[in-house]
Amino acid sequence: MLKSEQLKPLVEDGKVLRLGRALPDHMHCQLRQVTRALHTQLRERWEHSEQRLEWIRGRMDKLARPLKDLQIATGPSEQLSLFESPEPQGLPKDWLMEMFGARRGERWSRLAPSYQCELLERHTERLNRLRKAYSNRIADCREALSQRQQQTVSRATIILSTLANLTTSRWMEEESFDNVIVEEAGMAILPSFFVACCKATRRTIAVGDPRQLPILTSRDPFVKHSLGRSIFELGETPKAMLNTQYRMHPEIGSLVSHLAYEDQLISARAAEEFAEWTSRDPLEGGALAGFDLNGASVCQKLPGQGSRFNNESAEVCLRLARRAFDAGFTRIAIITPYRQQVRTLRKNMPDELREFVECDTVHRYQGKERPIVIVDVVDGEAMGPGNLIRDERGPAAQLLNVAFSRAQYKLFLVGELNYLCRQIPYSFVGRAITYLAKSKKLFRVKV
Repeated sequence: MLKSEQLKPLVEDGKVLRLGRALPDHMHCQLRQVTRALHTQLRERWEHSEQRLEWIRGRMDKLARPLKDLQIATGPSEQLSLFESPEPQGLPKDWLMEMFGARRGERWSRLAPSYQCELLERHTERLNRLRKAYSNRIADCREALSQRQQQTVSRATIILSTLANLTTSRWMEEESFDNVIVEEAGMAILPSFFVACCKATRRTIAVGDPRQLPILTSRDPFVKHSLGRSIFELGETPKAMLNTQYRMHPEIGSLVSHLAYEDQLISARAAEEFAEWTSRDPLEGGALAGFDLNGASVCQKLPGQGSRFNNESAEVCLRLARRAFDAGFTRIAIITPYRQQVRTLRKNMPDELREFVECDTVHRYQGKERPIVIVDVVDGEAMGPGNLIRDERGPAAQLLNVAFSRAQYKLFLVGELNYLCRQIPYSFVGRAITYLAKSKKLFRVKV
C-alpha cells in the first residue's frame, strides 16, 4: 500500500503515518521519523546534543580511573608505617598529551601529582556540568518532539495503526476520522472494533474474511460467546462479498471456492497467465495435486507430548520442495497443523534448501502468499484423524482455508489421503480429497 503511486505525494509530505513498531521498509512513515523529517532544526539540535553527551560520557569514563589512582596516591595515609612512604607518581606524559593535547599535556606532565589531581578534578566537574546541560537539552528536545508528534498526527491524512494502538495510544485519544477502515476485521474482538467505530465521524468499513483465521479467545464458553463473535456475525450490519480473487491459479481458486465459498469465487486471471510457472516441475503443466501415501506412513507422538509428527510425510514434502527448487522456485512453503511436524521438517531439511523453503503452522501464514504451497496433513491410521482435520466448517476448517489459499501457482496436499477420505468424508480435508479424486488429480507415491 505504501508503495502506491497515488499515495507517494502524501508519503513524501508526511501525511501518511504508521503508529507503533514499523517494518524496515515502512520506517519512513513511522510517527517519530516523520516528525523529525518535518522539523529538521529540532532533529539536528537533538542529534548534536546526543553526540556531545556521548563524547562527554566517554571522556569521563577515561578520566575516572586515573583520577581515582591520583586521589589515593596524593591523599592522607590511613595508617602509620615504620617505613617512609614512596613519593607519589604523576600521570604519564603520553596519556596527558593524548587526553589534553601536546602543549597542555607537556605542561601538566611537569606538575606535581597533587596539582595534577586538582586539575583533573576541576576538568571532571566541568564535564559533569556539561553532561547535565546536554541531558536537559535532550529532555527539552524530547518534550518538544512529543508536542510536534501530536501536531503531526492531527495533520495526517492517513494513519496506519493496529486496533491496540488505536485504543491505547495517547496520540489517538482526541483524534477522530472521516472514515475508519478495519482490515482483517474477522479477527477483531467486538469491543476493540466498537472503539474504532467511535473514532469515525462518517463511516466505518470492515474488510476481512470470516471464513479464514477466527478470533483467538479463551475456550471458556462465556468468553467465546461474548468475545468470540466477529462483526460479520452481527445481523444488522450491511455486507457485500468481494468474489473476485487475483492471487491463485484458477484450478486452486476453484478448489478453495468449492470448499469454503459455495463456488462463488471468480478467478480474475486466466490459466495462461500462470503458464510460465505451472509448466515447471513438480507436476509439469498442473497447478493442483494430492499425493496419497497409501498406508506407508506412521503418525505418532513423542512421549508426554500432544503434538503429532509423521516422518514419512515429511520426507515426501521435502522431496517435492527439492524438485520445486531445482525447477527454479525460490519461495516455497510447507504448512502443517502440528508444531512437532514443523520441527521434524526443519530438522530433516537439507542445508541448501533452508533459505528458500519455509516450514510453519497455519497461523504464521495469514496475509502471506507463496508460489508453491505444500500442505502436510500428518494424520494417519495409527492415531486417527485429529480435531483440526475432522472439522467441517468451524475454526479448524477456517485455518485449512488459510493454508490452501496461500498458494499462487501450485498447491500440493500430502498425507494418508485415501484413509482420511474414508474416515472423515464431510470434513474440509475430506471434501478436498474428494474434489481432487473427481478431478483426477490424486496420485499415489512411494515412500
